[in-house]
Amino acid sequence: MLRSTLLIFGSFVLPALLFAQNEEQAKLDNLRYYLSSIRDNSQAMRYYTDSVKVLDLLERLDMVTNEIESELNKFVIPDVVAETPPAMPDTMPAEPPAQEEPSYGMDYPSGENEDQNEGGSSPLGKVMPFKIKLKTSLRLQFGINSLYRDFERPSGTNPEIRTGSSWYTELALIRSSKLGGKKSKVNLQYGLGYLVNRFSFENDVRLTRQDDNPVFVNIENAKSNPRLSIGYLNIPLGLRIDIGKKSGIEIGGYGGLRVSTMQKVSLKEGYESIEEHRHSGYLLRNFIYGASAGIDVSGFRLVGRYNFTNLFRDNPNYEYNTWMIGTYFKLL
Repeated sequence: MLRSTLLIFGSFVLPALLFAQNEEQAKLDNLRYYLSSIRDNSQAMRYYTDSVKVLDLLERLDMVTNEIESELNKFVIPDVVAETPPAMPDTMPAEPPAQEEPSYGMDYPSGENEDQNEGGSSPLGKVMPFKIKLKTSLRLQFGINSLYRDFERPSGTNPEIRTGSSWYTELALIRSSKLGGKKSKVNLQYGLGYLVNRFSFENDVRLTRQDDNPVFVNIENAKSNPRLSIGYLNIPLGLRIDIGKKSGIEIGGYGGLRVSTMQKVSLKEGYESIEEHRHSGYLLRNFIYGASAGIDVSGFRLVGRYNFTNLFRDNPNYEYNTWMIGTYFKLL
């Protein structure tokens, strides 16, 4: 009778003990899981702040998580029956909700160890995949431009630039890379852009070539100011030095390849309106290079650029250099 009673008692108590053991183990696993999530998110937050106060608080948070881990390691779940595999409970504890991985877009922060190899990577959320932080933006730059005449040439008709209606535009994809660590204020900027210089002539002239030299010639019956548009495929390269959270200065240079040239001439002859679009090389220089400098104060940006190369190839008539003053804003 006693033996039967013990068997019946064991058949009820043993599964309950095993279920309690599994439940305690699941709770401990969940605690460790959420502790790991706190560490991952804390690590990701470091790459998006330059505040010394925030970084100090994150360091203190790391100390707290280390203490929590130490306490969790002290938890001991005793084995109920070592030689008996645990029974599956009828109801399992709810699994922790899926942790969304942080989305970094085009921004790839550096790893905590600055001595890691640049190509090294780890699963997202544990260690960041690149050593340096990179960011890409689409910029639209625009402003006025004109031609600077270095000195008088002995022959040729000189164009008179109407600066108020002479504009330049550049659409560029710019990538920025922080230099010298995550607290550095210096960023390397480089990319690819398309630059168009458009000049409006006040004295009704157009560009042509004579005897293998560029020549501006007068035109009659001009309906509006003739225009010359030149397109370049540009590669900018420079540095940005931050002088505040939203301010900085930019210095650098650029090189370009001329890819298009077009003159627009509108004429009025009697009852006819004639619009000409002339395409040619006009002995313009194919490769250009220049310098740029800018200042950014809380989103207000002022940029100046100057081409060191002559607009034309070597010739006895003209020597002009292009200058530009404008601003830019980020489309993306």
